[in-house]
Amino acid sequence: MKGFYAAVAASAISGALAAPSPVEMAQITPAAVAPAAACATPVTLSGNPFVSRSIFANPFYASEVSSAAAAMTDKALASAALKVADVGTFQWM
Repeated sequence: MKGFYAAVAASAISGALAAPSPVEMAQITPAAVAPAAACATPVTLSGNPFVSRSIFANPFYASEVSSAAAAMTDKALASAALKVADVGTFQWM
């Protein structure tokens, strides 16, 4: 086990004291990038592809809102809270 720790220490020291390679010391220059050409024909969009879609309402969140609304004594506030349960949520991936 003593030899293992010595090897790890030697590896760390040699890595820390190693001279940089010529590639690491080379001048960094930006690559030449040709400008993008304009489209020959313009892109036209018509209509909204999301018209018939609805945002996903998270069932766990909806159940939490429903149980909180059930505990409310003010009926108008509980009714407004229940509308929040149908609001869609987003999940970023």
